[in-house]
Amino acid sequence: MARRNTIGRNPLDTLVPAEMAPRASEKAPERAERVTVGVPPETAERARQAVYFTPGETMSRLITAAIEAEVKRREKARGEPFPARRAPIRKGRPIKA
Repeated sequence: MARRNTIGRNPLDTLVPAEMAPRASEKAPERAERVTVGVPPETAERARQAVYFTPGETMSRLITAAIEAEVKRREKARGEPFPARRAPIRKGRPIKA
């Protein structure tokens, strides 16, 4: 059964102008994969500030865009896309010598 909209218009539409709302092309993938990484506290705080002061932005979209840009940069520097992995990536922190 289809879900029925019970309140009619979205009252937040009057607060967030259409040009500030996220575009369909900027939405996260339907099935996003959870990835946990450690970043320096200063970097995390700068990212939070950027998201806070960018209407419609989310941490997920910011991080996804940053990863995509870096992978594209590395592929361009390499001259071709990376091949498929032959083994899983090791998890956890590297062991200090």
